[in-house]
Amino acid sequence: GVIFYLDEKSIIKYDNAKTNMEYLQVVRSKEKLYSPMKRVIEKFEYLWYGKQTGTEDDYKDCLDFYYQVKDE
Repeated sequence: GVIFYLDEKSIIKYDNAKTNMEYLQVVRSKEKLYSPMKRVIEKFEYLWYGKQTGTEDDYKDCLDFYYQVKDE
């Protein structure tokens, strides 16, 4: 996933104990990464903890974020 890719690029350090929000704080100063990552994390948390079913648009948004990070 994106976290592993960011670890490989030495942008963050993967730590199984960290939460998504903790990773978000690590990239806070990187505006190009922070804003889209925040949006994806908020979407994930809404779907996961709200026990909602994701839509095709949710999937596309996450995939777009993945490709955006890979292109940085």
